[in-house]
Amino acid sequence: MKFAATDGHCIWSTGMEIVQPTDWTYAHALTVDEAGDVYVGGRFEGTTTVGGGMTSVGGDDAFVMKLAGTDGTVQWAHGYGGAGNDSLGWWGIDVRNGVLALVGTFNTSANFGGTTPVTSPHGGDAGIVASYSAATGALQWYRVYAGTGAARMYPNYVIIAHDGSWLVDDAFEGNLDLGSTVLIAKSVPFDVALLRLDGSNGAPLAVHQTSQGDGYHFQGNMREDPQGGLVVLTYVSNGADLGQGPITIQSTNPVPALMHIDANLSTIQWTRVFDAPDALFDDVLIGTGGRIYVGGSFTGNIPFGATQVTSAHANSDDGLLAALSSTADLQWIETRTSTMGTRDPAELALGPNDRIYQGENVITGVPHTVESTSWAIVSGTQGP
Repeated sequence: MKFAATDGHCIWSTGMEIVQPTDWTYAHALTVDEAGDVYVGGRFEGTTTVGGGMTSVGGDDAFVMKLAGTDGTVQWAHGYGGAGNDSLGWWGIDVRNGVLALVGTFNTSANFGGTTPVTSPHGGDAGIVASYSAATGALQWYRVYAGTGAARMYPNYVIIAHDGSWLVDDAFEGNLDLGSTVLIAKSVPFDVALLRLDGSNGAPLAVHQTSQGDGYHFQGNMREDPQGGLVVLTYVSNGADLGQGPITIQSTNPVPALMHIDANLSTIQWTRVFDAPDALFDDVLIGTGGRIYVGGSFTGNIPFGATQVTSAHANSDDGLLAALSSTADLQWIETRTSTMGTRDPAELALGPNDRIYQGENVITGVPHTVESTSWAIVSGTQGP
């Protein structure tokens, strides 16, 4: 759906439906190009109406489609997959200057738009980075990342940087073979590799490995800082090492953390850990002057430096939106609560003059029921 930035009314909507009760379709990646056209990616099983209709080859398959920004009509749509389970990274697409970047995972062998299937060099799960024409969806090149033995790869997020290189985070189990070097995971089950890749062929230019500790979780997401480097949102458990030594975490659940690293992925400027057992950061944005915005939810207490923020109810999540300085010091925070149940904020979007758009669901009951969905618009410079 496309909404008007001024008052939130719906301009157009495009649906994706299933054919049989056992089928399913799940869209989870979205990006917009310079002309305002929209690219949506996700995964499906069985038959879906995406792009006029497509059927998965084996288990889960991935899809990407392009929609006209003016009215939402489908410009092109492609499905990718093989006999196994194949998926798009959670934030697995980005577009810039006519290039569509895709990252994902495939099992043993899958077709990603070429004349022959892509194969894993060691069998099992492998990661893929692939470049497509944004105009037509035609494959331009791809590169496979894999490990040896029982290693598994899960590229999760991709950004096409301002210089044309690609920034990718890749959760991996066991080891990751980059050609010139092999990374060995320190965590069980996953470490995360931050990669800067050559935008013309996917070859690695720089790498930073983080150990996430003793919890089962992947990377969050990341944003390129216009002032230089990256701000990375991740999740850590006790014993995690983001590059400055092991971190002691009191919470038994994985907790959100922010990290600022230079463009060469070699020097960490700062890290901030939000040690709260029921905290979830959904997204991070970078605004004017390097100001950082985070959105998410929490229950109980969450620390922002010396400031402790407490939720209104002990047994349901409050939504939050916070503005941090370029060094991650708290500038302002807004929390939202509901007597109906859990607040479940979605991703953030940044408009002109640091206007922030945040989507949110209110969820109740078991099984979960979405009682309402809303958008909030907040001035990032002035706060709530």
